[in-house]
Amino acid sequence: MGVYVFSLTMPPLSALIGRLKKGLALLEGVDLEDQVDKIVLRFVMPGLRKEDIELYVDGRAVRVKAKIPEEARRFYISPVYHRYLVLPSEVNPDNVIAKYENGLLTVILPKKIAGKKINVE
Repeated sequence: MGVYVFSLTMPPLSALIGRLKKGLALLEGVDLEDQVDKIVLRFVMPGLRKEDIELYVDGRAVRVKAKIPEEARRFYISPVYHRYLVLPSEVNPDNVIAKYENGLLTVILPKKIAGKKINVE
């Protein structure tokens, strides 16, 4: 299953297909790296303050929302940044790591383990 990113503007279809084949998100400024045990998301968000960023994770959904400060509005169309992604795998929201540094929000989402083998003694 692919990754779906909802936005008002989308790149050309050929670019979308190329990004999907590489396991990347459909929207420029958002990258998704699907690893064996985790999913790593990177959001390009210049000019923001980390206290203005809200991150919500639930099962296979990730929502990032931020209020754009006046001095950073030249980088954005709207005064509010908003991205919603449906992930290729379910993740464990209790162990998510998020870090915002130099205009890049990096989110590490450990995948949820469907089951665990129990050794019988």
